[in-house]
Amino acid sequence: MNAREAWKTLADRYGRRDVASKQDTSEENSMSPGCRSNEEYLCSYEKLYNAVRDGNLDETNRILCIEPLPHNALNRTIPNKGETVLHTAVTNGHEHIVEALVMQMSNEGLAMYDSDGYTALTTAAVLGKWRMVECMLRKYPYWISIRHAEGENLPVVMAIDFGQIEMARHLYYLTPDKDLIPQDNDQEIQDRNGATLFTRAIYTGTLDIALGLILTCPRLALALDEYGESPILALASMRHSFPSGNQLGFWKQRIYS
Repeated sequence: MNAREAWKTLADRYGRRDVASKQDTSEENSMSPGCRSNEEYLCSYEKLYNAVRDGNLDETNRILCIEPLPHNALNRTIPNKGETVLHTAVTNGHEHIVEALVMQMSNEGLAMYDSDGYTALTTAAVLGKWRMVECMLRKYPYWISIRHAEGENLPVVMAIDFGQIEMARHLYYLTPDKDLIPQDNDQEIQDRNGATLFTRAIYTGTLDIALGLILTCPRLALALDEYGESPILALASMRHSFPSGNQLGFWKQRIYS
């Protein structure tokens, strides 16, 4: 799946959400202090967007140094685009641009959503761009815990949901337990991320993740995921994946122990 196809799938599956609209409005209203006109700023932003989209790092740096742009332009949403320049670089697959932008952006800028409710890290995760994700996490490790603005799914859940298995593995081992495992003794587990990751791990045969989750929190197997299904039901429906009855018994023992 290429970037364009993946992006269409994102929009179809999770719907559009005008998360950035309030940011756009406030930022556009503050664009023109003094003699600079909004037209000048918009023209410069368009040049910046085009340079990043085309993967031209030299032109990107030139624009940031010379063109009339608002203060902290990298940490703002591009007018009329609904995304930051980092989102643009990720979507177009320009790793060298991503690395350069991440070094210059604030933590707040890195955590910004686009108009569909995705951080740049989540976008990179569902596109399978591990080196981009790794670069972002070096700068801002907390980014791994920022959820989708609408569905509230963690990046690791989004990755496995889009078939990015190796990405999901990387993210799983970096995601704090508290984000996936309930930290209280409530009978009903309210957060769906742990159970959703569990069921998806079973269905995709990513049993190292499933095993890690059940060993850490056996009762997670009985929780409901975002689709109203429990991991134990997923296990039962995948009996063909366990040629030995003893293997399936292992999972039952962990669940009910």
